[in-house]
Amino acid sequence: MKCLKYSIFLLVFISACTQQDTTPEFLKEYSINATDYLLVVDEKVVDLEVLNAMEESEIYEIKINRGPALHLRFGDQGKEGTIAIFTNAFEERRQKQLFTRLQGYLTRNATAQGEYWFVMNGVPLKENWDSLYQLSFSQLLEVGELSAKATKMLYGDQTTGQTVLVNTKKKRD
Repeated sequence: MKCLKYSIFLLVFISACTQQDTTPEFLKEYSINATDYLLVVDEKVVDLEVLNAMEESEIYEIKINRGPALHLRFGDQGKEGTIAIFTNAFEERRQKQLFTRLQGYLTRNATAQGEYWFVMNGVPLKENWDSLYQLSFSQLLEVGELSAKATKMLYGDQTTGQTVLVNTKKKRD
């Protein structure tokens, strides 16, 4: 029995000493161990091998998330937090979807004669919403409808129709 305990201890000790840090290089700057987190790439749960196969140039954004909401979304897997990685291809698809949504609002507004009231980066466009046609898909961060209650609270009675909120990336100097 004593020999068995010693063997198990030795096996665990050797295993612990030989474990390598398998955290990809592009995550080491965050000073975290990737095995402690649930790994999510483009909103899909993945394993460490997928992460290690990724090139740093493919990555658009990395977010380290913690909090009780993750436990609700991912169950026990997300209780320690997530490393959410978004690829350039995923971000481009997302931006094109936003662009298509914006074009739909603009088309419906032109045919319905003022069904929508546009706000870009917090500034109401009133009647001058032609500037929205000049946006490219890569400039868009968010396109969506603002609830009637939120619209009333923010803009009072000056609104007409449903409010469409458009947020764009800030221009860099």
